[in-house]
Amino acid sequence: MNAALFAFDYFAYYPDKAAPAFNRGLDRTLAKAVELAAPSEKILVSSAIQLPYVYTAFYLKIPPREFQANARYETNAEGIYVVHSLGRFYFDLDAIGTTRGVAFIYLLYRDEEEVCAAPHRMYETKLWKVGSCVVEAEAQ
Repeated sequence: MNAALFAFDYFAYYPDKAAPAFNRGLDRTLAKAVELAAPSEKILVSSAIQLPYVYTAFYLKIPPREFQANARYETNAEGIYVVHSLGRFYFDLDAIGTTRGVAFIYLLYRDEEEVCAAPHRMYETKLWKVGSCVVEAEAQ
Protein backbone atom coordinates (compact mmCIF):
# COMPACT_ATOMS: atom_id res chain seq x y z
CA MET A 1 0.00 0.00 0.00
CA ASN A 2 2.79 2.46 0.87
CA ALA A 3 4.51 1.77 -2.43
CA ALA A 4 1.32 2.57 -4.33
CA LEU A 5 0.84 5.84 -2.43
CA PHE A 6 4.47 6.76 -3.03
CA ALA A 7 4.19 5.99 -6.75
CA PHE A 8 0.97 8.00 -7.05
CA ASP A 9 2.48 10.99 -5.25
CA TYR A 10 5.74 10.74 -7.20
CA PHE A 11 4.08 10.64 -10.62
CA ALA A 12 0.94 12.72 -9.99
CA TYR A 13 1.98 15.49 -7.57
CA TYR A 14 5.76 15.65 -7.38
CA PRO A 15 6.40 17.03 -10.89
CA ASP A 16 4.35 20.18 -10.17
CA LYS A 17 5.76 20.53 -6.63
CA ALA A 18 9.34 20.20 -7.86
CA ALA A 19 8.96 22.30 -11.03
CA PRO A 20 10.17 25.59 -9.48
CA ALA A 21 13.29 23.97 -8.02
CA PHE A 22 14.27 22.71 -11.46
CA ASN A 23 13.16 25.87 -13.34
CA ARG A 24 10.87 23.77 -15.52
CA GLY A 25 10.03 25.51 -18.76
CA LEU A 26 12.78 28.12 -18.48
CA ASP A 27 14.33 26.92 -21.75
CA ARG A 28 11.11 27.54 -23.71
CA THR A 29 10.36 30.79 -21.87
CA LEU A 30 13.85 32.14 -22.56
CA ALA A 31 13.44 31.25 -26.24
CA LYS A 32 10.07 33.05 -26.22
CA ALA A 33 11.64 36.16 -24.65
CA VAL A 34 14.29 36.20 -27.41
CA GLU A 35 11.58 35.75 -30.04
CA LEU A 36 9.51 38.65 -28.64
CA ALA A 37 12.48 41.03 -28.31
CA ALA A 38 13.73 43.26 -31.08
CA PRO A 39 17.18 42.16 -32.32
CA SER A 40 19.13 44.59 -30.14
CA GLU A 41 16.61 44.95 -27.31
CA LYS A 42 17.82 44.29 -23.79
CA ILE A 43 16.41 41.25 -21.97
CA LEU A 44 16.23 41.13 -18.17
CA VAL A 45 16.42 37.57 -16.79
CA SER A 46 15.19 37.21 -13.22
CA SER A 47 17.86 37.50 -10.56
CA ALA A 48 15.64 35.23 -8.42
CA ILE A 49 16.94 32.34 -10.54
CA GLN A 50 20.10 30.99 -8.99
CA LEU A 51 22.97 31.63 -11.45
CA PRO A 52 20.71 33.00 -14.23
CA TYR A 53 23.66 33.59 -16.55
CA VAL A 54 24.48 29.86 -16.51
CA TYR A 55 20.96 28.95 -17.65
CA THR A 56 21.00 31.70 -20.27
CA ALA A 57 24.36 30.61 -21.71
CA PHE A 58 23.36 26.93 -21.64
CA TYR A 59 19.87 27.21 -23.16
CA LEU A 60 20.94 29.70 -25.82
CA LYS A 61 24.08 27.69 -26.61
CA ILE A 62 26.39 30.69 -26.16
CA PRO A 63 29.96 29.57 -26.96
CA PRO A 64 32.56 30.00 -24.18
CA ARG A 65 34.57 32.53 -26.23
CA GLU A 66 31.45 34.64 -26.73
CA PHE A 67 30.70 34.40 -23.01
CA GLN A 68 34.23 35.51 -22.14
CA ALA A 69 34.09 38.40 -24.61
CA ASN A 70 30.63 39.69 -23.66
CA ALA A 71 30.10 38.98 -19.96
CA ARG A 72 30.22 41.96 -17.59
CA TYR A 73 31.03 40.65 -14.14
CA GLU A 74 32.87 41.29 -10.93
CA THR A 75 34.21 39.12 -8.16
CA ASN A 76 32.63 39.89 -4.79
CA ALA A 77 34.34 39.89 -1.38
CA GLU A 78 33.75 36.13 -1.01
CA GLY A 79 35.46 35.45 -4.35
CA ILE A 80 32.20 34.62 -6.13
CA TYR A 81 31.53 35.79 -9.69
CA VAL A 82 28.58 38.14 -9.99
CA VAL A 83 27.60 38.38 -13.65
CA HIS A 84 25.62 41.56 -14.37
CA SER A 85 25.14 41.05 -18.10
CA LEU A 86 25.98 38.80 -21.01
CA GLY A 87 25.60 40.64 -24.29
CA ARG A 88 22.02 41.89 -24.34
CA PHE A 89 20.98 39.74 -21.38
CA TYR A 90 20.91 41.42 -17.97
CA PHE A 91 20.65 39.71 -14.59
CA ASP A 92 19.85 42.63 -12.34
CA LEU A 93 17.66 45.64 -12.98
CA ASP A 94 20.38 48.14 -12.05
CA ALA A 95 22.60 46.83 -14.87
CA ILE A 96 19.95 47.70 -17.51
CA GLY A 97 20.50 51.41 -17.01
CA THR A 98 18.22 54.32 -16.32
CA THR A 99 17.99 56.17 -19.63
CA ARG A 100 14.40 57.37 -19.87
CA GLY A 101 12.42 55.77 -22.67
CA VAL A 102 14.64 52.70 -23.07
CA ALA A 103 12.51 49.58 -23.55
CA PHE A 104 13.45 46.08 -22.45
CA ILE A 105 11.95 42.62 -22.24
CA TYR A 106 11.73 40.90 -18.86
CA LEU A 107 11.56 37.22 -17.91
CA LEU A 108 10.44 36.66 -14.32
CA TYR A 109 8.90 33.99 -12.13
CA ARG A 110 5.14 34.33 -12.45
CA ASP A 111 4.69 35.40 -8.81
CA GLU A 112 7.72 37.71 -8.82
CA GLU A 113 7.14 41.43 -8.34
CA GLU A 114 6.92 43.45 -11.56
CA VAL A 115 10.04 45.43 -12.50
CA CYS A 116 8.32 48.55 -13.78
CA ALA A 117 5.21 50.61 -13.08
CA ALA A 118 3.42 49.76 -16.34
CA PRO A 119 4.47 46.28 -17.52
CA HIS A 120 3.02 44.89 -20.73
CA ARG A 121 2.60 41.13 -20.26
CA MET A 122 3.27 39.22 -23.50
CA TYR A 123 3.60 35.55 -22.51
CA GLU A 124 2.84 33.50 -19.42
CA THR A 125 3.12 29.90 -18.19
CA LYS A 126 2.44 28.26 -14.83
CA LEU A 127 5.89 29.36 -13.60
CA TRP A 128 7.04 32.21 -15.84
CA LYS A 129 6.01 35.55 -17.30
CA VAL A 130 7.55 37.56 -20.12
CA GLY A 131 6.71 41.14 -20.89
CA SER A 132 8.06 44.51 -21.82
CA CYS A 133 8.84 47.62 -19.81
CA VAL A 134 10.04 51.13 -20.53
CA VAL A 135 12.43 52.95 -18.19
CA GLU A 136 10.30 55.78 -16.84
CA ALA A 137 12.77 58.08 -15.08
CA GLU A 138 16.39 59.09 -15.18
CA ALA A 139 18.56 58.24 -12.18
CA GLN A 140 18.98 61.11 -9.73
